[in-house]
Amino acid sequence: MEVTGVLPPGPEWEWAFLLAPRQVQIEAPGWTVTGVRPNGVPENQVFFSEQQAGGESAAAYDRRDFQPVVAIERHLELGLVWQVRTTARRLTDKGAAIALTIPLLPTERLLTSSLTVTGPRVEVRFGAQDEVVEWRSELTPQAALVLAAEVTDRWVERWYLEASPVWHVSLQGVAPLYEGETGSLIPVWRPWPGETVTLVATQPEAVAGQTMTVREVTHETMLGGYQRSASLTLDVQASIGHEMGIGLPSGAEVTGLTSGGQRMPVRMNNDQVMVPIRPGEQLITLQWTKAEPLPWHATVEALHLPVAAANVRSTVAMPAQRWVLWAHGPQRGPAVRFWALLVCALIFAWGLGSLPLRTLKRWEWALLVMGLTQTSLIASFGFIVWLFAVAGRGTAPVQQWPRWCFNLMQLVLALGAFMAALVLVSVLHAGLLGSPHMFISGEGSSTGLLRWFQARSGPELPAPGVVSVSIWFYRLFMLAWALWLAFALLRWVQWGWQQVTAGGVWKSKPRRQVPPELPGAAVAAVASVATESPAPPVGPAV
Repeated sequence: MEVTGVLPPGPEWEWAFLLAPRQVQIEAPGWTVTGVRPNGVPENQVFFSEQQAGGESAAAYDRRDFQPVVAIERHLELGLVWQVRTTARRLTDKGAAIALTIPLLPTERLLTSSLTVTGPRVEVRFGAQDEVVEWRSELTPQAALVLAAEVTDRWVERWYLEASPVWHVSLQGVAPLYEGETGSLIPVWRPWPGETVTLVATQPEAVAGQTMTVREVTHETMLGGYQRSASLTLDVQASIGHEMGIGLPSGAEVTGLTSGGQRMPVRMNNDQVMVPIRPGEQLITLQWTKAEPLPWHATVEALHLPVAAANVRSTVAMPAQRWVLWAHGPQRGPAVRFWALLVCALIFAWGLGSLPLRTLKRWEWALLVMGLTQTSLIASFGFIVWLFAVAGRGTAPVQQWPRWCFNLMQLVLALGAFMAALVLVSVLHAGLLGSPHMFISGEGSSTGLLRWFQARSGPELPAPGVVSVSIWFYRLFMLAWALWLAFALLRWVQWGWQQVTAGGVWKSKPRRQVPPELPGAAVAAVASVATESPAPPVGPAV
């Protein structure tokens, strides 16, 4: 099919199709044709631009059809993948179609399929009402990338460079400007035709380091008579996604795994639990149980992490029917202070046995203070002071005290006897029915809950341990102490009553004395003497 016709006057002409032909062949001497692919398939529009002779440029001011101008903006993004986002923007008024062939950058591969690439150039066409044409491309990473502004009056260029930290880019050639349109200063070039810029890109040498940090670890273990349950909570921050293996003790059965509050399937590799790690922060919780009888020396299983950890907290919950004797682990942890207190109490008992109070021997003082360690220090000291007060009551100087002072001391001793009985009852109740007071403290620990803290740990987490026996050993010891106290009290009560009643129990107020009666003869003699006595002189009457 052959089409002939007359073209309207003008340097440019646009050929559009309502129904595009399958293939066309165009012969247009003196015209530049764009919009036809190398295989002859036309685009939606075909542009014709008249080729101007060099001699006609001198009289170009007489022409009324002005040449359109376009701004080409190239945004280079150098990251893991090098990309170029190019924007062609019309600078002149709309109303005329524009056809350009823009040079591509070295190794540039066009990703936008709507444009036609002819050799090292891309055909860009503006409709009469079009203002912007955009396309994306990909670059092959290279050591040096040369940006050159073509010598032409059809367009002006602007270059923007955004490089990620994985590249170090040095600039050679025209000095750039710096603009902050995206919130950070980026180099921008506005080159003149013919100017070039060379970008030399090098990758910084990688420094050996970890891609994951365990910021906090909480390892909780609950000991039972025949089974122990444990949980491990990790606060993880990672820079890349991968799998982390957590080594569990042999025979452990995983009961739950959550990451960020969401349950996850459990995948085992021998004795390791494979936990998927995503980039960013996440909270991982792992729970498991293990069938194991509770020995007298129980240790927490040693867990293995792939990296070192910080802020490691270990917690051991003890059953109610266990008597904690000792605990060991990291330096910041529980301390069983009972044994130091017991040594001090025995030394104090030895000193009490050297005092004049002979009713209690040294070994009796030792047994007494051992039992009194299960009550408060003030109550124990008050009980001992009361014993010495009773011993001093039986001495002769105290018996000669004034009545009010003597009676006041009797009242104080009676009140002290009541308080001493309460102290002994509280000790027996704590020993036979309560739990032993082992004076455990440190990191918020108590008798049933032991806590440890370690600032930094290697891949293997701390494994604290606890020495404990059945609570019935404590019960039997306190039962033996109670029996000894019962027999000792029989002697102590008798001795105390003798001391308190020495010189009397209470001093009463002395009664008023009445003179004794005289016999009858003596009364008559006294009367006669009174009558025979001379009368007093009588003075003159006035």
